[in-house]
Amino acid sequence: MNSALVAHTYYRNLQLSTGRVDYDYVIDKFNQAGWVVYSYDNDENLSQVGEISLDYYTPDGLLDTAKSGLSQDQVTKFIYNSYGDVLTQTTITGTTQVHKMTLTYDSVGREKTKKEDIVGVTTPDYDYSYDSLGRLTEVKDGATTISQYTYDNNGNRHTSIDSGGSVSYTYDNQDRLTNAGIYTYTYSQNGERQSKTNTLTSEVTYYTYDSFGNLISVQLPNGDVVTYEIDALNRRVGKKKNGILQSRYIYMDALRIAAELDGSMQLKRRFGYATKSNIPDYYVEAGVKYRIISDQVGSPRLVFNIDNASIVAAMNHSEFGKVVANTNTSLNLPFGFAGGLWDEDTGLLRFGARDYDPETGRWTSKDPIGFLGGDTNLYAYVGGNPMSYIDPSGLESEVVIWEPTGWGSSSFGHISASINGTAYSFGPGGMWTGSSGAYNLANSFRNGVGIKLSLTPDQEKKFEQSLKGDQGKYNSVTNNCGDAVERGLSAAGVNAGNSLLPVSIGTSLLGVPQFSGTSFYTPINGSNDFFRRAPWAR
Repeated sequence: MNSALVAHTYYRNLQLSTGRVDYDYVIDKFNQAGWVVYSYDNDENLSQVGEISLDYYTPDGLLDTAKSGLSQDQVTKFIYNSYGDVLTQTTITGTTQVHKMTLTYDSVGREKTKKEDIVGVTTPDYDYSYDSLGRLTEVKDGATTISQYTYDNNGNRHTSIDSGGSVSYTYDNQDRLTNAGIYTYTYSQNGERQSKTNTLTSEVTYYTYDSFGNLISVQLPNGDVVTYEIDALNRRVGKKKNGILQSRYIYMDALRIAAELDGSMQLKRRFGYATKSNIPDYYVEAGVKYRIISDQVGSPRLVFNIDNASIVAAMNHSEFGKVVANTNTSLNLPFGFAGGLWDEDTGLLRFGARDYDPETGRWTSKDPIGFLGGDTNLYAYVGGNPMSYIDPSGLESEVVIWEPTGWGSSSFGHISASINGTAYSFGPGGMWTGSSGAYNLANSFRNGVGIKLSLTPDQEKKFEQSLKGDQGKYNSVTNNCGDAVERGLSAAGVNAGNSLLPVSIGTSLLGVPQFSGTSFYTPINGSNDFFRRAPWAR
């Protein structure tokens, strides 16, 4: 069987005072090699991803611009409000504006309006309304209603109205969707969707899952059978159609795809992640370099050629992820709504642990961590507010306790947080934010243990907003890394106590209702026995 290799090559000083971490992702198949180089500035901010350079605002460290092109004249500019939410995101190539997104928010931080100008695509000026529980109820374009939604007492969609007409939904006593308009659904004993039947045509789609809850095959009404390859980490690593390999995916971490191989196991695309963690900003295919411009939740909006600035594709999605525009369907970009792994044959999106159906706005299986996810509805997607929240893994946030090293405050250990692929680390230089994968690599000279927390989307946002806020001046005793994390957890409604040492915080988090497990981070050279012996790491 053919195989592919992802090799990490490191060029960095492990003394973190230099603030520099450089590494490449190399994909090698049949002696064909390529790389996407990641570089960091003196503040440990990601500064270069392949052809894209990044600049940041001072002193808050929020991303200012992402630039590409020989003359660095392909520029995406970000402007924020005082909470760190994006107000405008504008992309120009030379002197031509190719994409602009303008957002406003209501008093509790939900997205209220969204205006997008996308070259080649006409988009409405969206205005969003919510019910008292924060669920999206109406989308309008000026005085024209685009869509409406109602919900039952447990957050299940009860009715929907859009350009396709009105649909009513019914559920069983386990919140499993049984009817949606002309379609009926059946489920396995574990709550996984088994079949979807069109009651007008009697056409049936069948779904099969493995013992770990991964979707492994879909039999379509036309007789085609789509099967998926799953690795030991429950990641989707390959797709076959009628037994013929279509694509294989090589990962750089638990969620992010570093490369896509074609059906002949030849390298097709290499990806680089810059402005967001759930969708790449950059890829190389057949030697040609491309930019991907995405919206606030990571849905692709525009793809253009970096070398000549020509537009390759423009696209748009509905609020719950249905494709409403795509000027180049032959592109077959593997990323769709909110950065999910898109399958055009099944119409489903893969987000880490589960598959999402944009037609019904819900998962096809229960949350694998059950009610620890903080939601009483195990099939609901981001609490019914897909414009403000994402769920790239379908699982949890994480607080990481790092092994003590050296002298001074580091001799007590360190604590950081990871939310949806972004790391937050408070120290003498202030709050550092960046890719969780990059941050973990920077700390790969020591052991670490992650305390997984199952938070609702609203809790995640409050946690994140607290960490993005003003932390004050660092003090190793009165305002240290642990204080910043504890403030964030408190804002999210998680009681981690009031501890001076990172290890003590870890012990406290073992007893909170949101605790859902641990993960271990091992040094490049060495074992992680140090933390496996710790009582709070068991």
